[in-house]
Amino acid sequence: HRNLSANNVMLTSTGTCKICDVGLAKVFTQARRMTTTVKPGAEPYMPGEVLIAHTEYDERLDNFSFGVLIMEMCLAHEPHPSPRFTQEEHVNGRRMMALIPETNRRREELNELGATHPLRPLIERLLQAQADRPTIGEIHSELIALQASGAYESSVSTLHGAEAVSTRLGKELQSVKEAVDEMRQRQTQSEEHLRFLEQRLGQTMDQKLQQSRQNLTTLFNQSIEQSTTRSVESFGQLQHTVSSLTAAQQQVQQNLGGITTSQQQLQQNL
Repeated sequence: HRNLSANNVMLTSTGTCKICDVGLAKVFTQARRMTTTVKPGAEPYMPGEVLIAHTEYDERLDNFSFGVLIMEMCLAHEPHPSPRFTQEEHVNGRRMMALIPETNRRREELNELGATHPLRPLIERLLQAQADRPTIGEIHSELIALQASGAYESSVSTLHGAEAVSTRLGKELQSVKEAVDEMRQRQTQSEEHLRFLEQRLGQTMDQKLQQSRQNLTTLFNQSIEQSTTRSVESFGQLQHTVSSLTAAQQQVQQNLGGITTSQQQLQQNL
């Protein structure tokens, strides 16, 4: 199938599962194995071998996806594994990308499933490397035996199912509470910052207005003082000019008197 996921499994009104979307399906034989050219299927449901270039894989790819699907049904939420690759330092000093084992990538979900869950051993085997995964016949036999024993119905449907849902809802509720608290904290900080800006803006406007008044008063006083000084200087220059004209007039009168005296003397001599 190469694309087995919860989105591609339909449930009929009678409770029968139907696998759909066979656009990526291939027929495998003992003589034919698939070499990856593109990544098939949804990444959370795909095993590591489909991501390594020139690696052959077979129908056990679907068995891996089936294990992820079983875990998703038990936990009642979609799979969210951690990153698939890590960097490892080799002897020659080069750092290479290496696959992380699936049971390590999905450790949080396996812990959520619980150590005593009846399906956990099968899920962990399905998450192993390709060569270590059970065949579909072995999976079918194990599920039939588990159903016959009644262990799954007695434990999962009551305790583990409720615990899984309760744990998930608890985590979601905690996330919502943390988000609400963070939003309230940000709102408080924003309000405080706004009040601070309003206060600073008011103080700045008052300071600028006061400074403008002082500057205008200073400029006005300087202008009046300069005008008065220029007027006094002009008046002084005018007084000096008048005094000079008066002295010149007196000198002219004296010169005229001397001329008159000279004329009288000349007449007497004649």
